[in-house]
Amino acid sequence: MVDEKEIRELLIASCHSSAAAIRFFRDHLEDQNLLRLLVHIAQDADDYEGDAPMQAAYWLSESSGAVLISHEPMLFEMLPLVDGYGGSVALALGKTGSPRGRKLIQKELGDGKRFDAWLFRRALACYTDSAG
Repeated sequence: MVDEKEIRELLIASCHSSAAAIRFFRDHLEDQNLLRLLVHIAQDADDYEGDAPMQAAYWLSESSGAVLISHEPMLFEMLPLVDGYGGSVALALGKTGSPRGRKLIQKELGDGKRFDAWLFRRALACYTDSAG
């Protein structure tokens, strides 16, 4: 597995449309070790800031609900705290099908005027889609 520094560099490269970096993430979206690292980077507890945390959240939102379920507690904790990429975190959380996640997504969406409201709506649609 690639180390955290290399993953951060790939995240930044994917943000700048590197085909190789994008292919790497698309090919490894089911890898639980990578997903754990993406959750850690998206949390940005070390205050690196920049593109890596935002892109980590994006790639989490591209993963399937089945592989995200085990990360629901961290996604739930993260959603009210992230700034600028909450929509990607909301979408990842919505894909888990978490009932408490649904309530939090609705709460964080608020009046629907946030810049990333469309991602929150997509997250809520995950619940509608799975109910049908």
